[in-house]
Amino acid sequence: MTARELLDGGAEKLARGELKEQPEVRAALLDTTGRVYEALGLYDKAEPLLREGLAIRRRTLGEHRDVAASLNNLAHLLREKGDYTGAEGMYREALAMRRKLLGNDHPVVADSLIGLGSLLVKRGDARQAEPMLVEALHIRERALPKGHPDLAAARSALGECFTALGRYKEAEPLLAESYAVLQSKVSEKSLVLRATRDRLARLYEAWGKPAQAVKYRG
Repeated sequence: MTARELLDGGAEKLARGELKEQPEVRAALLDTTGRVYEALGLYDKAEPLLREGLAIRRRTLGEHRDVAASLNNLAHLLREKGDYTGAEGMYREALAMRRKLLGNDHPVVADSLIGLGSLLVKRGDARQAEPMLVEALHIRERALPKGHPDLAAARSALGECFTALGRYKEAEPLLAESYAVLQSKVSEKSLVLRATRDRLARLYEAWGKPAQAVKYRG
């Protein structure tokens, strides 16, 4: 069997109600399977799984870090689908829950800040996004060693925000450093590496430097 066949088989078992007597285990499997489908770009398969996993966790756990994780995962999917309104509400709920349960300096708070901030940049509200992305970068700087891919991802997200604000000289070092780190740390197929390369191209295009932009296209 291929990996995709195994994935589809597991999803079918969940659809038939497997593990209903173990709701927390079922919710975890729904969430994981949904995220794998999302990574494959199969958003329509991912969404009902993530929604059911969230519903089970809300019902069985109440206000809990796993509920916040499900909210954040579903928000990310909706953002990728272009449902910015739906995604924003879930990101904000996940962020508030994580702050309350885990404190402002916990690394997963940075995850929600980056998700929400990146959404706001895409929606054309980079000014509101900036303080969120700055806070996320500071959290990761305190929590992670220099050269960590997640730290590079935070710098990349802030660099995109600065580009949107027209602050090209501030964006360039953030994006260039992030790209160099990610090239040495992650697969060439990594979504964050590809996103950072695209952000560099868009930076140089906006800055009126087409010769540099073309290095990051293709």
